[in-house]
Amino acid sequence: MAVASAVTESKPAVAPSSALGGAGVLPSERTLELPGVVERPADADVARLAQALNSLGWELFAKLDPKGNLALSPASLGMALGMTAFGARGETATEMTKVLHLEATDDGLAKSYAWLLRSWAGSPREGLVVAVANRLFAEQSLSVERPFVDLTRSRFGAALEQVPFSSEPEVVRALINNWVEGATSKRVIRLLPAGSVTSDTRLALVNALFFKARWATPFRTTNTRDAGFFVRGTEEAAVPTMHASGSFRFADVGQADVLELPYEGGAFACGFVLPKTKDGLATLEAALDAKVLEAWTNKLADEPVEVALPRFKVEPTTSLKLGPYLVELGMKTAFDNARADFSGIAVHTRPEDRLSIGEVFHKTFVAIDEQGTEAAAATAVLAVRGGASPGAASPKTFVADHPFVFYVRDTATGALLFLGRMLDPRA
Repeated sequence: MAVASAVTESKPAVAPSSALGGAGVLPSERTLELPGVVERPADADVARLAQALNSLGWELFAKLDPKGNLALSPASLGMALGMTAFGARGETATEMTKVLHLEATDDGLAKSYAWLLRSWAGSPREGLVVAVANRLFAEQSLSVERPFVDLTRSRFGAALEQVPFSSEPEVVRALINNWVEGATSKRVIRLLPAGSVTSDTRLALVNALFFKARWATPFRTTNTRDAGFFVRGTEEAAVPTMHASGSFRFADVGQADVLELPYEGGAFACGFVLPKTKDGLATLEAALDAKVLEAWTNKLADEPVEVALPRFKVEPTTSLKLGPYLVELGMKTAFDNARADFSGIAVHTRPEDRLSIGEVFHKTFVAIDEQGTEAAAATAVLAVRGGASPGAASPKTFVADHPFVFYVRDTATGALLFLGRMLDPRA
């Protein structure tokens, strides 16, 4: 997501500086920062933020093209847009908080963001890597308000880098893309497409998320064999399919079966929602939202299950442009260069210097195999100027031989890191 703004003369702002050095040379320090130590927020506040992230993710998921494989990251989207919302004022702030399902952009909410970031990425664990990074890239002549810089750094771990958008937009685009690639172990490539950054871009608020985890009980590669999968619910094709038997969290919720496989340590899990009929995905998705999924996951219980699951990867070549969908959801003023109010980020003195959101770019990679899951996502908001063993009971069967929904969630809060649809494992 990118936001561009004009030069300001605001005194409490951060003074402009040059950070690029030579032509297109990356700054030497590219470390990923975490928020400062924060007092633990109330569990209810963290739960509300997790629910807000999930609600936004499902609402955007429902609006995107239903004809192909899809993956997005509610967590990444919520982080980038959440940072931006803290700089919004007036009607712009009202609309953004409503679309993001946030009650108010106060310090209590900021603490909840910081707590989630630290709980996910604060301590490496065996079989698990979670890296979350935020960064602000601001035009070197732009004075960014000091309170905004302080809040995004202390609560989101977002360092401010000042760059020559106005004179070298393509150099800066490469810089941001390279930063995203580094933060996602090169799983998210070219987040910002050609032409997305211009001399009118003034600010980019960027989130990058990388996740890699081993299954608590890996699938045996010797059990993987080709099996039929009904692509898009109709055409049968042979795809590599993993098999396992054991005690897994399972629920029959009527129109679908839900299976959840834990990763090592139990802090995260991967879920699969499989419609009962081969062509039932569209009907299933129409019924799904954050509250429905929460109700279904609350029904999960350990059961002996025989699992057949295709090995798959979602690796899009182009980024999603989410601006029109956010406007449709009600975030209109933020994209209106005549009315947007981001004076919490930078104060404009001329109408043509008003900051507004130009576009929100998002890209997600997910790969699931016998060992576990590797996934990555990035979101950029661009601002522009003026613009276990089975028991005695008969085992359940979970045979994913037709399209399904999948997700990766934080088991403590329920927050969705990744969400997707699989129509064709061959793609």
